Amino acid sequence: MILEKADKTNFYWKITGENGEELLESDYIPEDIPPVYAVFPSTLPLLSLALYPEDSGLLLSLFRPGEGLFFYIFLVILIILAFGLFFTLQTINNEMHLSRMKSNFMSTVSHEFKSPLTSIRQTAEMLVRGRVPSREKQQKYYDTILQQSERLSHLIDNILDFSKMEEGQKVFRFENTDIIPLVSDIVGSFQEHTADEGFQISLEISEPIPHVSFDREAMEQVIHNLMDNACKYSGDSKTIELRLYLKGNKVIFSVRDYGIGIRKEDHDKIFSRFYRAGEELTQSVKGSGIGLTIVKQIVDAHHGDISVESIPDKGSIFTVMLPVSSK
Repeated sequence: MILEKADKTNFYWKITGENGEELLESDYIPEDIPPVYAVFPSTLPLLSLALYPEDSGLLLSLFRPGEGLFFYIFLVILIILAFGLFFTLQTINNEMHLSRMKSNFMSTVSHEFKSPLTSIRQTAEMLVRGRVPSREKQQKYYDTILQQSERLSHLIDNILDFSKMEEGQKVFRFENTDIIPLVSDIVGSFQEHTADEGFQISLEISEPIPHVSFDREAMEQVIHNLMDNACKYSGDSKTIELRLYLKGNKVIFSVRDYGIGIRKEDHDKIFSRFYRAGEELTQSVKGSGIGLTIVKQIVDAHHGDISVESIPDKGSIFTVMLPVSSK
């Protein structure tokens, strides 16, 4: 009999509003058991909770008028559970979002690899089979192979460096030297490779430019990634403007395009890993989504700053600020 009674539900409750209206209650309210009324703290809504226990001794000690101890404990537990649930759902949502971005990244990188490899293979086959009789055309095909090989090499470097940075294993070799030759060489290479596509790339250097302590390979990646982005997102405009100048104790390098631009709400997000600004860009322009992440991490490692100014359909300006060497 005792076991039977323990299996039965012997706890009933009812919540009423300020004017006595019934808001919530258990499935059954016994008529022969006097209720124990719990007192809510004054900070809570004006509600009343009536409990109908078979043994009211313990409840009376917990819900003694003027104390409302149970509800403070209940409130704390409820808050903890609510925050725990919120953060759990937030973590799951973030992980799912990151998983989708990684999947998109793998798909995009596969395409990025396939495109130059296909171009190299087709061009090499034409040359090997003697289908390019003209010496001038042969040279053009050789240039295409070289250009696509450099593109492939740069993509591989990006992925490898990104992996090292994520694991904290990237080693920078800083050298106190002149940054002008590096910038000029990369800009000259882009001018040569993009001339057939109609791009007009200009470089303005406001000398004197003091020496900067930087890792040459890493800074080459920064400049290359920014210029590559400017070309990719240039839209119908083919004008790219670069500036190198001194401002205070900072050497400033900026890349400006007049292309499709970036929405204001995406300005901070574009430096996050795998992030692509806007669905329309994802569909129209191929990219790995790690280029600007690498740029930001490299600039941070050089104790510098990077900023973006952009208006949709008007273009973007990416500005890198590096501290002047103290040596």
